[in-house]
Amino acid sequence: MWYAATAVPVDGSALPVALQDAKSRLRIDFEDDDALLSSMIEEATAHVERYCNIRLRRQVLTCRCNSFADFIRLPDGPLSADAIQSIVYIDTAGDEQTLDPGRYSLRVNGLEGSIVAVPGTSFPRDKFGELITVTMVAGYEVLPADLR
Repeated sequence: MWYAATAVPVDGSALPVALQDAKSRLRIDFEDDDALLSSMIEEATAHVERYCNIRLRRQVLTCRCNSFADFIRLPDGPLSADAIQSIVYIDTAGDEQTLDPGRYSLRVNGLEGSIVAVPGTSFPRDKFGELITVTMVAGYEVLPADLR
């Protein structure tokens, strides 16, 4: 089971839809409501991201799950081939370990991603009841036109 991720935008000031683009589509040519319109874009972004389980802009996510079996489906997307930054778990001795990137592979199929053990290896045993933490970058570099 995946728990809610914490997210930090890669570029904290960038809106997924530029303010000028939104104003142009709405035929707004004054600046009085720029702050309100920016706020509405942020709110709409948050709603779409929660409802569709995707990230509209690049974000560093810290995700937690119960076991390596949860890796069959990652909680967020879209992901690039180098999206996984680290996987940290607690081993059976109670020590924090970082999983060697050579032991796993990220598979991306559209918006769906999964992490699998490379052939000839398996995921290590982790301490029962401790969460596994995956840090990854998710979201679009450039928002597709049909989402703007």
